[in-house]
Amino acid sequence: MGSQSGQIKMCIAGRRIKGYTDEKFTHEFSVIHAGITKASAQHTPAMLGYRQILAIPKPEISIFNNDNNNTDWDSQAILVWSSIDDLSALLKSEEYRANAGRHIFTEPPKLGSICQVAGELVFNTAECGDLSGKESAFMVFVYIPRANNRSLIPVTEQQISQRVDAIARVGAGSRKGLLKYVINRDIGPANPEEVFAGTPFITCDWGAMGATEQYWFRDEEAATAFFADEEVKEAILDTLPGSLDGKGLVAIAGRETVLVGKL
Repeated sequence: MGSQSGQIKMCIAGRRIKGYTDEKFTHEFSVIHAGITKASAQHTPAMLGYRQILAIPKPEISIFNNDNNNTDWDSQAILVWSSIDDLSALLKSEEYRANAGRHIFTEPPKLGSICQVAGELVFNTAECGDLSGKESAFMVFVYIPRANNRSLIPVTEQQISQRVDAIARVGAGSRKGLLKYVINRDIGPANPEEVFAGTPFITCDWGAMGATEQYWFRDEEAATAFFADEEVKEAILDTLPGSLDGKGLVAIAGRETVLVGKL
């Protein structure tokens, strides 16, 4: 597979299994899956973080309502690993396949990204801190697809810088309500089958995303107001580089729960 160093995020969006009620899916995701993953993290040094977003009930953030059926997504999981090689090793382990690998609660295909932090802004240090142990924040997680899904060329540093500058301009000021912003650059993997064969994640369209973004707010009301602002809408939709598809944005929003935070 070739070694890739540096912390990575494994980001997975999910749709509930057909027929699952809100209560059934919430239990499977927030109780069963959360418990299995937390237990695994206790003896898996390479798993550095795990956050969940439960998108039930689904917030109405109109800027992201498009043909990609944003309202169809029920969950978002964000796992931080010491490296992609460590992630691959865990997924191949007998313990994983006997436990988390057997717990299926979403429909294929799933939406996902393997990415690394490329830029970060903190707007409210006092309230936000580093969010490593904060369980009451509201997060909007955004997938940004590549304009050419056959190209795995990473988003450039200049393009990341321009995006961060645009968000900095519209996010400044306490009235905007944005606590923190992170942009992650998708890094592949170039050969998903080598990493995910035999796991539920093989159904993801790995590499289709060019970047992901995370927006933290105090609550849903603050997030809704932020994205309804015309200046914000323009920045979000009109400042993406040509290598990314602004019309294909997919967002999952909800209360964030931090289950593992070793950082």
